[in-house]
Parts: sequence; C-alpha cells; structure tokens
Amino acid sequence: MSTGPGGVEFPAGHVVKTGTQMALGGLLGPFLGNFAVLANPLLLFSCILVLLRRTRGAILCLAFAVPLALQTFQLMTMPYHEDEGGVLVSYMVHPLAGWYCWFGAILLALTLAVVEHLSAPQQSTMSEIDRKE
Repeated sequence: MSTGPGGVEFPAGHVVKTGTQMALGGLLGPFLGNFAVLANPLLLFSCILVLLRRTRGAILCLAFAVPLALQTFQLMTMPYHEDEGGVLVSYMVHPLAGWYCWFGAILLALTLAVVEHLSAPQQSTMSEIDRKE
C-alpha cells in the first residue's frame, strides 16, 4: 500500500491525482475527446448572465454545461495517457468530493436561473402596449 494526498492509502502501482492536477490536465481533454472542462466557462458566463437578468441565456448555457460536466465519467472507460509515449495509461476510479461540489454548483446555478426566470415579470412588447391603448 502507498499513501497519497491527504493520507489516503491506495494499492501500489496506482496513481492518485488531486483535483488541481485533474483540472489542469482537463485543459488537454478536448484533444482526447473529453470536453468536460468547457463546463467551467459556461458556468462563469451563465452566472454573469443571471446577474444581468438574462436568465434565458443562462439556462441555455447551463443546459449545455450539465452534459459536459457529466462527460467526466468518460474517464472511467476511456484511458488517458500519463506520458507522451502512451506507455503509462490511467483510468478514473471514482470522483471525489470536489467533483460533487463542482457539479452541485452547476445544478445550483441552473436552479437559480430557472427560478429567477419563472419569477421575473413578463415584459410587454411594443405591440401589446399599442393594443392596450
């Protein structure tokens, strides 16, 4: 048994990576067909849209962010290379608490955008105003 980050023991021959290492490695994900890292800018952009009261756009961004974030589980079946020669290959065993917090933030932002959209007063168009007169 070996000891990894946080004192966690794991079998010898396995590699344990921290969330920071996985996030930085995720920047190379699109080259391997994994686009989960693209959920981060969508989350940021949708939070800005919610602040600007553009909830429909925020819901759209977050609707794309959810399946992209779920693509993280692709790493359980698709190997990723530890070296440039392709000799050392790794698989994700299971996500840890950081992934669940990240995905929870995406779901929380989506819930906030939907509630904000449903509770916002409907804006009248000019044609509706003309009909009322």
